[in-house]
Amino acid sequence: MRAERLAWGGNVLLSGLAIFLAVVPIAPTLGRWVVIGLCVAVLASAALLFPYAGRDSSNARRLSDNFMVSGRRNQVQTGGDNASMNQAGRDLRSGAHDA
Repeated sequence: MRAERLAWGGNVLLSGLAIFLAVVPIAPTLGRWVVIGLCVAVLASAALLFPYAGRDSSNARRLSDNFMVSGRRNQVQTGGDNASMNQAGRDLRSGAHDA
């Protein structure tokens, strides 16, 4: 868990530094509310990705794990027009590349 949190801290530090360096030159032209909104968004995303539970990195839990994109963690498979999709277990390949 310590390694997971150190990795999280390093990622937050690097992304915060990159955002800071990108915003400093244009901050005087932006409104104060834009800079505050950007800071709030960065802090909220960092909090959502903080590993808060689990004994090791393989079962670290984050607040973002509670939000699902669609469905109930079902596999979603989409294909374009006239696409033949074959799936066996975890193998997903398009029929167009079979030759």
